[in-house]
Amino acid sequence: MSTPSFDLSKTRHELRTPINHILGFCEMLLEEERLPERFYQDLRNVHASGKRLLELIAHHFDERTISDAKNLQELQHELRTPVNHIIGYSELLEDYANEIGLDRVVPDLNRIREAARQWLTLMEELLIPAEVAADPA
Repeated sequence: MSTPSFDLSKTRHELRTPINHILGFCEMLLEEERLPERFYQDLRNVHASGKRLLELIAHHFDERTISDAKNLQELQHELRTPVNHIIGYSELLEDYANEIGLDRVVPDLNRIREAARQWLTLMEELLIPAEVAADPA
């Protein structure tokens, strides 16, 4: 892949912002007392996926490694996996919270899911135009 036609620093920053929100809300919920162990396990999975996403962004959106990616479409697929885990686990957690009467955690779970969806939108806005610009066909 040739060097993309977008600002790596700005892209890194914009992609990290919603992930940092996800991690922050996860950490707040992990500090909650009196939650079922299953809840903590799934929250740790959300947190781990957020950390993984940050690692992928740090690696792929670096001046030294950006040209290592085969193409932006492949990169998008690799980045979607952890964010899809975040969305899926947050939905499961919200269902579980509603089922067992943990209404107080539902707003934070919604914020996690919405930040993940915002991240997907940002990724598409930032990377799809770059891929189109990089593909002269």
